[in-house]
Amino acid sequence: MNAEMKEVISTLLAGRAYVFSALHRLLGSEPTKELLDAVGSGESMEAVRLFESADSDAPEKLRNVLLSCREAELDRVKDEYTRLFLGPDKLIAPPWESCYTAKERALFQESTLHVRSWYQQYSYVPAGYPSHPDDHISLMMHFLALTTERAKACFEQELLCGYKSLLEGQKLFEKNHILNWMDAYCTDMDKSETKLLYPQLTRAMADFIAYDHCWRQSKP
Repeated sequence: MNAEMKEVISTLLAGRAYVFSALHRLLGSEPTKELLDAVGSGESMEAVRLFESADSDAPEKLRNVLLSCREAELDRVKDEYTRLFLGPDKLIAPPWESCYTAKERALFQESTLHVRSWYQQYSYVPAGYPSHPDDHISLMMHFLALTTERAKACFEQELLCGYKSLLEGQKLFEKNHILNWMDAYCTDMDKSETKLLYPQLTRAMADFIAYDHCWRQSKP
């Protein structure tokens, strides 16, 4: 592999880590002006553009949603975040895998333990462990961001077995613990009484992950 190709792959990995980190922050913390400005910045736009192609409009849709953050009304977006992620009313779209894969919409089900076991394989200890459910969508994005950073480090150090193992693990994680409930989650998000940011964001995220999952099958 020549130096130019190595630089391209390293840049793509940095872009992936950036995108997943932005999704982690947006879905896991109350919005602030600083956060909305950051995810709508030129740096964010360039990171997502790395993945744009004629094969899918998912990267473009995600870029447009992130760009809209710069114009969002902070107080209204805060209210939407609180209602969709915190309560106090019953959440119409619970952001945990177990609520969609268990027989009853409940936390700390079998899928939660599976996700926890997966994290442990990669020495990932999520915020709130062990009292908070590990299968929150924000934590899953954080896991993908951190393991992408590790894959980038392995690649740049020419530890190709570690690099490939990390990316293969991510593909399985996306398939078994994200893509298996994203459609239902997005459908519930669409029931929100407001659609300022988060319903559009979750749909764009789901499409991007589905694209990422397929796109990487043809990449080194």
